[in-house]
Amino acid sequence: MGRKCLLQQLLDSNVRQIMQLSPSGAMSLFVLRRLLADIMRGLYVLHATGFVHADLKPDNLLWSAQDGCLKVIDFSLSFHCEDKVVGLIQSQGYRAPEVTTWNANRQKQVQIDLFSATTDEVKPCSACDMWSVGCILVEMFSSSKLFTQNRLKEIFPSHVRAPLKFIFSIFILSLKNCRMPTKALLTCQLELLNPNPGLRLSACEALLHPALATPFPGPDYADLLVLPSPILRMMNLTENLTNEDAVKEAEEDVHQMCSQFGSVLQCFACRSGQGQGKIFVHFSYAHQAVTAFHSLSSVTYNGHSVILTYFPLDSWHQRQLF
Repeated sequence: MGRKCLLQQLLDSNVRQIMQLSPSGAMSLFVLRRLLADIMRGLYVLHATGFVHADLKPDNLLWSAQDGCLKVIDFSLSFHCEDKVVGLIQSQGYRAPEVTTWNANRQKQVQIDLFSATTDEVKPCSACDMWSVGCILVEMFSSSKLFTQNRLKEIFPSHVRAPLKFIFSIFILSLKNCRMPTKALLTCQLELLNPNPGLRLSACEALLHPALATPFPGPDYADLLVLPSPILRMMNLTENLTNEDAVKEAEEDVHQMCSQFGSVLQCFACRSGQGQGKIFVHFSYAHQAVTAFHSLSSVTYNGHSVILTYFPLDSWHQRQLF
């Protein structure tokens, strides 16, 4: 009899590691909104089934280069809204005010019937996940953790829920010396950090919020270096080529060059539009694209240095090349 094993997808960098790729430690608006939208879509599905993650933090949000999206991991503290027994939940620094009170009571009584909660506490629900996202969002934008140990003592004295003015003051402190977010993003952050869980944004409402519903700004060069994908965008190869035969030859050369790093599904030189002059290489697996990226970053072609970035998987499938 063989042993049963748990097979899990190998993911890439977590949100904290992605932040560290930026010299300032803060994410660009494009990357931030891209990841925030993925988080909200995941929570929308999770909360619609009645489940609460209960331990959202940067370390539990991992980028999947193969699928081109952010994924939520570690459901060890998750529970269903109808569960009668809920223990200690959420990590310090990302813990909602109502959960601070809940955990304090759980420490007095490890297991308690959810429906016999005391009158001065709020039952944990999906809103506590949204608070965590608000904390993560501030950290993604400012590179500063919103609730450090010292700030927690100021904001949650004796496990009492924080007034909104305290939340706002700490939020502004975290953004000191950082570029201010758009008005819509600031509003979204404050609505996620509402001390009243009943008034906090839901995942569905967040997806419809102007912070995410308005068109995304296009990525710049640095943005396309942060989130790996199975697609490589190669520049400085065919921009000055006007002869179709020369472009086809460049396509073939790039295909051969990249095939040594893995299976190439398609090698395409864009001949019109915003992507004109660029060659896009679609590998079977993202790790092959990553290997090619690092190996080809210093090569030259016809006397020109090859400039490489990753390319968003969704834009590739929609043929929105740039």
